[in-house]
Amino acid sequence: MKSERAMDVSGWSRPVALAFGQAVAILLAAGLAGVLTYRWHPRSPAFFMAGEEPGPAEVTAHQAREWEAREILWVDARAEADFRAAHVPGAIRLSPDNWDADLLEVFHRLQQAGRIVIYEEGPGGKGARDVAERLRRIGISQAYVLRGDWREFEPAIRAE
Repeated sequence: MKSERAMDVSGWSRPVALAFGQAVAILLAAGLAGVLTYRWHPRSPAFFMAGEEPGPAEVTAHQAREWEAREILWVDARAEADFRAAHVPGAIRLSPDNWDADLLEVFHRLQQAGRIVIYEEGPGGKGARDVAERLRRIGISQAYVLRGDWREFEPAIRAE
């Protein structure tokens, strides 16, 4: 009697153990793929944690549209090739990757600007936040990160 029962249990345990092992392997592979994608994807989102210092001020596309167009200086924090392909009209390029050279070219305009709206690929990415923080450190306080996609200004986008 015991041997029949042991066979039933062992007969079920091998397929269950195999299925469990496969499920764990799939979950680990998916988790690893997610972590690697977040780490190296050019448009990876910023993760915010409770207790973290608040970042630079943000502005929505709707709010930016309500501001006077003449008082906004648009700053594109993307790569030069992306900027050349298309950008918000009147935008200047100021990339964290080429900070010193770009800043020298546009510093005068930054000082004269009423409000500065910084955007990059995707909504409020790391590059735009980095540029806003650097501007604040050099005394330019009216720097806002666009919350949302800069392509919301689609009718106004053009390559110059």
